[in-house]
Amino acid sequence: MDYKKAGWTGLLLIAGIYGFGSAGEFKLTTYGEGTLSEGQIFRGVARQDWETYLYHRWLQTSEIFLGERATKGDRISLDLSLRGTMQYSYYIDPSKDVGAWTTRFPCWGFTINSASGTYIIGDPETKPFSITLGLFPYKYNPDVKNLGEDLFRSLAYPNFLHTTFDEPYQRILGLKLSSLLLDGTLRQDLIISNEWEINPTKDFSLAYVAGLNIGKILDIGIGGQAFHLFSVDERYTQDNWSDLPGTWYIANEADAHDSIYIDSISNPGFPISSYIPKRSYYTFKGIKLMGRINFYPLANAPEIELPVIGQLFGKQDLKIYGEVNVLGLKNYIGYKSDVSKFPLDGTLQQYDIAGEYYNKLSERIPVTFGINAPTNPFIAYGIIPIAVFMFGKDEYMFKKQEQQWGPYNYMGAIDTGWHAVRVNDFSKRLFWSAGSVVTTAAALFVQDKLGFNVRPDVLSFEFEYWSNRYPNSFENVFSAYTPIPEVNPTATTQHNRWHWSVYASKQMEKWFVNFQIAHDHLIPFSPELHKVETSDALGAAGLWWWNIKTGFRF
Repeated sequence: MDYKKAGWTGLLLIAGIYGFGSAGEFKLTTYGEGTLSEGQIFRGVARQDWETYLYHRWLQTSEIFLGERATKGDRISLDLSLRGTMQYSYYIDPSKDVGAWTTRFPCWGFTINSASGTYIIGDPETKPFSITLGLFPYKYNPDVKNLGEDLFRSLAYPNFLHTTFDEPYQRILGLKLSSLLLDGTLRQDLIISNEWEINPTKDFSLAYVAGLNIGKILDIGIGGQAFHLFSVDERYTQDNWSDLPGTWYIANEADAHDSIYIDSISNPGFPISSYIPKRSYYTFKGIKLMGRINFYPLANAPEIELPVIGQLFGKQDLKIYGEVNVLGLKNYIGYKSDVSKFPLDGTLQQYDIAGEYYNKLSERIPVTFGINAPTNPFIAYGIIPIAVFMFGKDEYMFKKQEQQWGPYNYMGAIDTGWHAVRVNDFSKRLFWSAGSVVTTAAALFVQDKLGFNVRPDVLSFEFEYWSNRYPNSFENVFSAYTPIPEVNPTATTQHNRWHWSVYASKQMEKWFVNFQIAHDHLIPFSPELHKVETSDALGAAGLWWWNIKTGFRF
């Protein structure tokens, strides 16, 4: 993102808002938020940390948001907000390298959170058509809390997903044309977005997203994106190394590898010099597709009141939702020599690309689904936690991890004794379950006797299945502008097919508390520019983290 231009844009918007507002034409609304997030990587891995294996690694972030909304009549609205962040590195660099000191102190940063303007075309009440231009948040799946919402939070080639705690949406820089038809039940968005977060930046993508409400119980949606459709520099988007400067030049056809693949060979006979390989390039461009369904079975159900427990179901309870994304519709099928026909021809076989990275569409289809559990205290604080503590499988959380890279202590050495305690100590299950019983009793007493509403507003369980054989990483994109995945996975770059997330939220007037425990796609913050984390810290099975955020809004 061009921060200088964005800064001038923000200043112009502020000047415009106050300039028009002083004339009595604009209505101004100031809003903001202050938060403190505390969490812990209970068990994880990291490429840049000298310890590699993370155990009870503390995470801490403080943020403020301050914004101004201005409306003129019923058609024009402007939105500008700034975001300030103070966060700590997830590791401490003990070396004397330049920049190592940034890992030992809090890191401050300010950025533009939103800067956009919207104009409504047609009836201002029904808002049949509107145009939005600038930097704005965009969310198409109303129920996703963590896993899902992948159409704009992903790369195609290579496949990459990223999740951020309490931000299940994408900030888009571009133009959005929207429509609300059929009494608002049909929503459509045509979006031209400019890439500003991951290489190759500045390219433009074109997307279409639609959603349809069918009564009160069903909401379906479809979408697609032509990713990097318009390139500002084709050499980087298509990774044509022969046109790039320096060491990226590949001089010999026989050395074709990585971002180049051979899709055919002419004259595959003798002599060997007659071979004419057709060289093609992998590209960041791709077609992404999305489909979702959200089912609300209690939308028309009557409220059920029970003694002490109170309302059996909350407004968000038992919502069921699912989403499927295709991250790259095209398969890249490389040339394969016929060894039986040319058994003595080693030169021909050198074109057999071992890294045929994108030959299976099924590996580029993450599937997510979730359900909002009942939020009354008896179930939310009692039955659900006790069921997890008593019947959760050790194999899923720990033994699979041992099969992949073994149990390690904080120094990276084998520590089977510590591992055995964490897995096999049944007394801890009983202790945690007893804690849930006490918590449930206390919550019911406070709610019934003191009249305080202690039930969470939402309690969601989300799951993801993604059979990608490669790590969830953009390392080659970041370090070499190469649209290929990481190969030869190590302990720090594994990919588990199943991911999960549990999210709870409670709003108390202007104060709120959000909590999450997850095995998701966390990438922890690293302040050193030469040590940027580019892959999941929780890629392998058995790795998870938790985080709690508290704050206020006005």
